[in-house]
Amino acid sequence: MRLFTDEPSLVWKARIGLLSANARYLGLMLVPAAILTVPIVLLFAHLEAWYGLAPLPPGRATLVTVQMKTPLDLAAATLSAPPEIAVETPPVLALAARQVSWRIRPKAPVSGILRILMPGGTVEKTIRTPSSTPI
Repeated sequence: MRLFTDEPSLVWKARIGLLSANARYLGLMLVPAAILTVPIVLLFAHLEAWYGLAPLPPGRATLVTVQMKTPLDLAAATLSAPPEIAVETPPVLALAARQVSWRIRPKAPVSGILRILMPGGTVEKTIRTPSSTPI
């Protein structure tokens, strides 16, 4: 625009050409994207079954997040973990989303229960790490 200030029609013609080329490109990509939707959805379902339930390897940090249905006193939520699991952070609050998160890291192979203590009750979640990590 600064280069061709005395020829605005040339600038507008270039912009219209750019937008039409982008629209044509998106139109051409719509058909392959629609065709690949079904196989990708099926693939994601299988990958989630394989990787989504994989045990947490020792030494790898992860987040534990609790989603509340009703607004509660989120500051009163505490996490109780087995001794082999280090709770690395204090509770991180997302008040608008009604979530509480902690970062945990297993120090050794463990199979136990994480307990989230809240004023409205206790939530328990089983956690396990493999006895040896694959190479």
